Amino acid sequence: MLMRYAVAIILLFICGPSMAKHRHKHHHRSSHHHSVAHRSHHSRHHSAVVQHSKPKVLTEEDILSQQFEAQKGNLRLPVERVVAKEIPVAKYHIQYHPVPGISINCHSGSCVRAVYDGVVSKIFSVDDNENKVVILQHGNYFTVYNGVTQTAVKTGDKITANQEIGTVAANDDGEPSLNFQIWKAGPKKAERTKLDPEVWIIKQY
Repeated sequence: MLMRYAVAIILLFICGPSMAKHRHKHHHRSSHHHSVAHRSHHSRHHSAVVQHSKPKVLTEEDILSQQFEAQKGNLRLPVERVVAKEIPVAKYHIQYHPVPGISINCHSGSCVRAVYDGVVSKIFSVDDNENKVVILQHGNYFTVYNGVTQTAVKTGDKITANQEIGTVAANDDGEPSLNFQIWKAGPKKAERTKLDPEVWIIKQY
């Protein structure tokens, strides 16, 4: 009896530390799994933050808008202002109106040219008049040429700066005159803000 009791104590002494060691290994594996899971969650969170902070990709429209804005104060007039000897110099002037836009009186047959690269957005007539309104789009900006005849472009055409788009038509007084405007697109699709062309035209004019 005493011998069996002694053997039982020895076995308990031997097996006890082994079982404790097994429990320690299990706890270590559990802690390791928790640590890996935490790092995985942190990695996913970090990835989401990085993805959220990616810079905005500029569209072609954004780039065209920035390029057009950079031309502020440096745009040339859309007409050739060649003074003919038989026409008084007083006929060649710019009329500034209370509303944004300028009317440019010029020589008969003067060529109308695009002030900057863009796309022909629309061409239409007002009140069934033969004279046309040509609108060019430059990203979020638009240039409007009102009083054009013999148009040399069509809707959808890509235009380069100084490219001919037509000829100056006669106004209601029978004088060659072009009304020029600059618009900027607003937040809403059809919203347009009319800008003062004077601050966009190069000062030599």
